[in-house]
Amino acid sequence: GVTCDGLCTDSDGDGICDVDEVSGCTNTEALNFDEDANNDNGTCVLPNPGCTSPSACNFDPEANVDNGSCESVSCSGCMDEAACNYNPMALYVGSCSYAVSGYDCDGVCEDADQDGVCDVEEVFGCTNVMACNYNAGASEDDGSCILVDACGVCGGNGTSCAGCLSEDACNYDPSATMDSGDCEFAPQYFDCDGNFILSNVCGPGTYFDTNIGSCVPENVEEFCPFDSNNDGEVDINDLMDLLLVFGTQCD
Repeated sequence: GVTCDGLCTDSDGDGICDVDEVSGCTNTEALNFDEDANNDNGTCVLPNPGCTSPSACNFDPEANVDNGSCESVSCSGCMDEAACNYNPMALYVGSCSYAVSGYDCDGVCEDADQDGVCDVEEVFGCTNVMACNYNAGASEDDGSCILVDACGVCGGNGTSCAGCLSEDACNYDPSATMDSGDCEFAPQYFDCDGNFILSNVCGPGTYFDTNIGSCVPENVEEFCPFDSNNDGEVDINDLMDLLLVFGTQCD
């Protein structure tokens, strides 16, 4: 490190003999300043203030001096996708807020049937004004309407006012307003109790004379013996009339 002239070798011409050179960082502001170094070797690391905590929201991987700015609020948020304040960028769980039941996150009510009435305000009931249980306050028909039947009965089956309307029938119903189609009539020559009626045997213009047990004309002058139906002749019809009463007990 010494020449023939007795001078030391100074390769970099900085006035310091090579043998006396101490390499290192000579910048006093550097984090790795070496007070013994007299030859700067370019290794100085200058301060870069910032957040040095890897778990912080504002972590700075380039920072080498923590400046106390680390925080974990800005990257925290709601991580529930169903919440109104869901934050897909959140790294840490924060508080979530949800819509009120029946409303969306903007405060608009849900209206499933698009009838202009909020679902939470729907009133279910019968909306048919002709029904017995019509509900004027109902906004949504629930299929519960009960109608009046043909007899005027609420919820009836239309049979309460039905009956036989024929006055000649055995089951005539004077209170009926609708014909039931089931009128029952007594057989010819009998009443509704099954009693044989002799007077019904006689034909037009005659009547049954209980004294003689036979049909006689209403006009005695036209009387023809054994002409029970008074048709002007004694024939098979008169015989049939006789057979109908044959064997009956006389009082």
